[in-house]
Amino acid sequence: MSSKQETTFMYQEHLPSLPVQTLEHTCGKYLESVKHLLTDEEYMQTEFVVNEFQSGIGKKLQQKLEKRGKEHRNWVTKLYIFGAFLLVSLSQWWEEEAYLRPRSPVAPLVNIGGPFMMQEDVWPPAEGTLLKRAAFVIFALLDTWQKIYRQQLKIGKMGNKPLCMSQYLRLFSECRIPGKDLDSLKAHFCLAPEKPPRHIMVQTNGRIYTCYVLDENYEPLTPPDIERQLEAVVKMAKSRPLGPCIGALTAEDRTTWYQSRNLLIALDGKNGEYLHAIETAMVNLVLDYECEGKDYQEVTHNSILGDCRNRWFDKSITVIGCKMGTFATNCDHSPFDGIVEISTMIDASVMIRKFNGEWQGRQHIGNVTPPSELDFVVDDQMLKCVKTAVDKYQKEADRIIIIDTKTTMFGKNHIKRLGVHPDTFCQLAIQLAYYRMHNKPGTAYETAQTRQFYHGRTDTVRSCTAEAVEWCKAMVSP
Repeated sequence: MSSKQETTFMYQEHLPSLPVQTLEHTCGKYLESVKHLLTDEEYMQTEFVVNEFQSGIGKKLQQKLEKRGKEHRNWVTKLYIFGAFLLVSLSQWWEEEAYLRPRSPVAPLVNIGGPFMMQEDVWPPAEGTLLKRAAFVIFALLDTWQKIYRQQLKIGKMGNKPLCMSQYLRLFSECRIPGKDLDSLKAHFCLAPEKPPRHIMVQTNGRIYTCYVLDENYEPLTPPDIERQLEAVVKMAKSRPLGPCIGALTAEDRTTWYQSRNLLIALDGKNGEYLHAIETAMVNLVLDYECEGKDYQEVTHNSILGDCRNRWFDKSITVIGCKMGTFATNCDHSPFDGIVEISTMIDASVMIRKFNGEWQGRQHIGNVTPPSELDFVVDDQMLKCVKTAVDKYQKEADRIIIIDTKTTMFGKNHIKRLGVHPDTFCQLAIQLAYYRMHNKPGTAYETAQTRQFYHGRTDTVRSCTAEAVEWCKAMVSP
């Protein structure tokens, strides 16, 4: 079948199952990965423990794992029905244990994010550009939304092999919900011809608004129409004092946020409706006038460590616009992996560059429903909860240093001409830097995707190999 005839999810049921490795292979790989990090005595003790495990309880555990591997096409996952598709819910073994069960805050150390790479060419930092550019970013994201909705998004491939696309079903209108002991994920997106949410949420000045960005026929509004709505939001926000900053509660530890959320709902019935509007919103847009965003350093810092009073850390996608028209993202990590978000933002930047950063199409499509504020009812106790959340978040954020740097001496093409993969180059650079600083190898974790398998997400690459250590030694003492 030609690529022109392919639909986004057509290969899902044809992807290979995630294999279960043999016990011998797993134990051998473990010993191989730690040998160069241990003394001879430590390695002998480790080898003894591994051999004892392999000949004892490991056999029973392997049998259970192999049984699960026969019962499930992806033994890490469980499934639930999503419209006509089976959508992955990595409960118990991955999603629950890695993301949803831990009670620590998701920000600033769990969520993923980074700068929107547009500053060098079409969108240099400039005063008075935020709303026009923000409208274009939303429009570009709606293009991806519409392609997923119509199953027209190009299938990711590794060579000629299709990759699992199920994570894209959780990109829009997805929200994490706090629980007492375990959080949950709520998906509100659905495929055509169903009718998913048509609005986004906008945060600014400690207040939250909703704006419709699709018309009744599920066609995206034009950037000028979206800009007109954002102008109305800013006008409303500036006419009032700083809002209650309810979003800061999402920076709390998960059980505390669960308790605060219940208190918020109990205060007034409208609050529950407002929370539903937030949780169903396609994306979250932050108009962050407190951050100038004059360079990548400032934009990146704002992405990860920005003001939690204008954030909703549980949303799948948050686009953060700075005062000078520069942008970043902050995303909940549990619904999808970083490469999905990165690919989506790259697609958005490609569309914007296609127009050279300036909308050249229709100026409007007609009357647009005006934005509305989610005017939460709060009391002194709730405001105290917000202040506590802000203080705790800021204390943690102040402990973190982010340095955004880049080299202009050479790029990936030069590295490739030398016969080295750019990722290999970077991983070895990290190892060498650590070795020079500490005179010993540094353990490292690098994410590797397993999307070539049915409902695959990620696995781990241990880039600190024996060969990497020997190379570092040679570089330090040639």
